[in-house]
Amino acid sequence: MMKAIAPYATAMLLLLFVSCSKTFEDRGDCPCVLTLDCSGLPASVRTLDVWILDGSSRSSYMKKVYITDFSSPVSIDIDRLQTLDICVWGNMKHLEFHGSGTDTYFLKRKSVDADSLYREIEHADSRCDELHHKLSLTKEFSRVTLLFSPSMSFEKEMELIYHQPVSGYYIQGGSVEGDASTSLLLRRLPDGQNAASFNMLRNDLKNTSELELILPFEKQGNARFSIPIWKYLQDAGFDMEKRNLDDITFSLDYSFNVTGITINDWTDCPPYRIEF
Repeated sequence: MMKAIAPYATAMLLLLFVSCSKTFEDRGDCPCVLTLDCSGLPASVRTLDVWILDGSSRSSYMKKVYITDFSSPVSIDIDRLQTLDICVWGNMKHLEFHGSGTDTYFLKRKSVDADSLYREIEHADSRCDELHHKLSLTKEFSRVTLLFSPSMSFEKEMELIYHQPVSGYYIQGGSVEGDASTSLLLRRLPDGQNAASFNMLRNDLKNTSELELILPFEKQGNARFSIPIWKYLQDAGFDMEKRNLDDITFSLDYSFNVTGITINDWTDCPPYRIEF
């Protein structure tokens, strides 16, 4: 009896193995293995959030993976879909998520306090046994440095607030309108200048980003000054659509009533001076 069962069991195992092989790629119940190569990530990327979405928008299929170890490729079992979106974001934290599937977005109320943020969206077809993809993330932020000349005294406490009308981002790209204001801290540099810095994240609501300075006066109370950052960046030729956003330096000197803007490196873009 055992001799009769053994060939039957062997045949069934072989049938099961073949059913999930490349010969039957149309079998939707067998997963596709997506392998992500993380070897080329920027050094400042510490975590990755990966969403696998149905790019056809016909269903709410979504698979999410959180990655912190980049020492070896990461393999993920995914459904076999004709149109697939692999959405990868680097360095996301302190977020709240809303929606599902292709409508998913995250809110970061203090967007300008964000870590260095990176992103990649890749379209694929997973109706196969294996997919391999090497991640190539884009730099989604500009590190903005404010330099105040030594002639500008800050002996009295001053508030420095950056306002950006973007509070979050859709997983597949695009800005979510909302309040993202934060107070900046001044630090003294060895050359006597005061400096502050923040991250300006990529956004498509560009016209109302501004820097607000609130200076205390004994008799008049607080005086407020607004610097329309986006207007100055447009005049200086800053490109918000560039694949990797450039870093920016604002040099402010109220004694001469001017500010200078340096985008990335002055050898690429000479400092642009604006008179108030």
